[in-house]
Amino acid sequence: MKEFPYDKHRIGMVIKSLRQERGMTQKELCHDICTQSNYVRIEKGDTEPTLNILYLLVSRLGIKFETFLKMTRSESIEYAEDTIDEIVRLIRLQRHQEAYELIKKGKNNPAIKNTPEYLQVLMWHESTCLVRVNQSPEEGIALAKEALSLSPSPYHYTETEINILNSIACFYHDIGQVEEANQYFHQAEDAYERLTRPKDEKVLIRILINWAANNQIVDPKTSLKKYKQGIEICIKNNQMYCLGQLYMGAGDLYTLSKEKDLALDYNKKALHVFEIQNNPKFDYMMKAIQEQIDLLNKGIFSEQMNPNEERKRKFANKERK
Repeated sequence: MKEFPYDKHRIGMVIKSLRQERGMTQKELCHDICTQSNYVRIEKGDTEPTLNILYLLVSRLGIKFETFLKMTRSESIEYAEDTIDEIVRLIRLQRHQEAYELIKKGKNNPAIKNTPEYLQVLMWHESTCLVRVNQSPEEGIALAKEALSLSPSPYHYTETEINILNSIACFYHDIGQVEEANQYFHQAEDAYERLTRPKDEKVLIRILINWAANNQIVDPKTSLKKYKQGIEICIKNNQMYCLGQLYMGAGDLYTLSKEKDLALDYNKKALHVFEIQNNPKFDYMMKAIQEQIDLLNKGIFSEQMNPNEERKRKFANKERK
């Protein structure tokens, strides 16, 4: 008989819980079904029971086999989603090495490796860790593309897959391949527009702010257009997400083009947004903006990009969920 293709640890946990709820001993449950030593190994998750043995054990516990499967699957899904949530939390805290170790462990769990949607998410986050931990954008690009290949329909991407496109574009930006990055930003925006179900505007905002940063030196006109497009979306949807960074980016461009009034206007708006949000992680941006405003008031225009520009883009890239 073929072994049962579910997570043996979850099977053992559920069987043990049901047995204890019914006040049964291990010997009583496994009598005439399997040896007690074999049952102990099943309950501990040390071995996978055959489908026949599992069916007999579940029948003796007095529940339908379909119900047992749902209970086991529910536990597996909960484990997978908890693992992914923890990985996202670690990445947001810049604890990429810890996230990387958890990803490697998670990929070996049947609940994840046998579910394309979960595996795709883990591969995507692993690509980010490869870039941050191994300093290897090329490896990150290759793995992110592999994750994207798990999509059942390349013409109807999910929001997760659109985020993967955005990450690939950012990785290309990291190695100075501006045109390749632009191609993926464009593909991500097109895929977002094709979404038919309710859309999370944060997905598009992330694309726009990273796209703008990618072109800020080589194509300021396109860059400014993307910043303003993002600002318009934020205002239309009463959305504060990345609004400060968008105003800040546009302010940088107006500073570089020596348009003092517009530069002051956008920088002041950026500062105001960050002040309202009152989040310590924006302190370094607020300091940079205030310095920019002080220089502009003196009629001094910076000849270089705001040194925090790269940090702005990376911030937008990590704020994914």
